[in-house]
Amino acid sequence: MVVLRLVQSLGAGAEYGTAVTMTSEYSTAGRRGLYATAPALGVGLGIMLGTGVFALMSLLPRQSFLDWGWRLPFLFGFCLVFVGLYLRLRVAESPEFERLKNSGGLAVSPLRELVRTGRKHLVLASLARSTEAVCAQLFNVFAISYCTAQLGMSAGPALTGVLVANAAGLGVIPLSVHLADRVGRRPVFLFGLFFLAAFAFPFFWLLETRNPLLVIVALVLAYGLGVKVILAVSGAYLAEMFEPRVRNSGVTIARSLSDPLGGFTPLIASALCAATGSYWAIGALLVVLALTSAGAVLASPETREPSPKGVSS
Repeated sequence: MVVLRLVQSLGAGAEYGTAVTMTSEYSTAGRRGLYATAPALGVGLGIMLGTGVFALMSLLPRQSFLDWGWRLPFLFGFCLVFVGLYLRLRVAESPEFERLKNSGGLAVSPLRELVRTGRKHLVLASLARSTEAVCAQLFNVFAISYCTAQLGMSAGPALTGVLVANAAGLGVIPLSVHLADRVGRRPVFLFGLFFLAAFAFPFFWLLETRNPLLVIVALVLAYGLGVKVILAVSGAYLAEMFEPRVRNSGVTIARSLSDPLGGFTPLIASALCAATGSYWAIGALLVVLALTSAGAVLASPETREPSPKGVSS
């Protein structure tokens, strides 16, 4: 199961990077942020659907859940594979890619060219979105375990918080990218990172109250606002950092370099909590990581292109 999950994560990472590249290249002038955020909305909907199905199955008697209930979400997810396959077989290459192909500008080896010409941007892009990768697992996975194992609460408030946070993100994401299309990627990206750095310890303080409502508020602010702002902007930000000849490779590899850190986040956070007996080390790690990502964003150029004259952004 662990090996299959690792293989699945590799496929999901490659798929998301390609989806961001495709949607950004289909964009119209001044709307790349809005187009590139479509996959991010899909992530929120997927998490809501998965969490909701799991919450529904958890209402079954424990023995029924262990015998057959846990299998239903997997079977339902398998059915969605055919929906995704149908869409992927029908989608055409982006107009930008077709223009590059017709002009003979395609790279013979995009990966080799990326390593040769885009190493700096690759490192900066990976560091910039590493906070998103870590926080997605910290708030969606570890927070639930922390509430149940460390605080002795039922899983209900944390699961509800994850659902509400993702629902809130469906509104936060379009607002964030609209602002990013108007004022630039970096200011919006930095707001999300600095907010997460400032909210790292208040997040755990709210969990420690064991008040179900405050647990939900903590998750909505941390994930539904902070992480979703970063997720919203990172799609266009990463796509615009790389030349069209190496864009898909750049976006995918930048995400793949930071995703393993996110994947091990629940394990790392649990180990820190067990070693120190407190959440302080986890909060400190989050602060350092968010500030590191902010430094990478500050070291990178503003990628938003001004809209052509007469075109509203």
